[in-house]
Amino acid sequence: MNVLPLFKLMVEKRASDLFFTSYSPVKIKIDGKIMPVNQLELTPKMVKEAASELMDEAQFELFSKEMEIDFAISKPGLGRFRVNVFMQRGNIAMVLRYITMDLPSLDDLGVPPILKDLIVDRSAFDRIIEAGGYVSVKTGQAPDAHAIPIPKNNAETAMDAAACIGCGACVAACP
Repeated sequence: MNVLPLFKLMVEKRASDLFFTSYSPVKIKIDGKIMPVNQLELTPKMVKEAASELMDEAQFELFSKEMEIDFAISKPGLGRFRVNVFMQRGNIAMVLRYITMDLPSLDDLGVPPILKDLIVDRSAFDRIIEAGGYVSVKTGQAPDAHAIPIPKNNAETAMDAAACIGCGACVAACP
């Protein structure tokens, strides 16, 4: 069973999900409403073929052992899809979710301004880490660092807390 046309249909119709169930037609979810794609009732063999088409050998072997599997696939020119294959009433069933790249803005989501200030753009930090680098920030010197004695265990605790946790706040750009 060739599922590529159904991927295209999902993208064209901006559908969120596609359902493959034995003894039922393929169903699509658009704007929260589930409807059949056509009137063709899928046999258990057809659902198994559709699922097998999307899995590699290792995934199919894992599914055969565990009787369920979740994975993601990319279709060039279409996007990414999450796939869940599982057993339902003794037969293989499958649900695909379209992962759209059209993310709503914070304003579209109605995020209050106070929360916007807490959100960090990590993209610059992530590019540095992906390239194998690290971030070093010059903070200057503390000329009176020895003016106030601090117990060694307190100093060590403070240094541990100050270690980089990869939050990206040091390189984030405020909106």
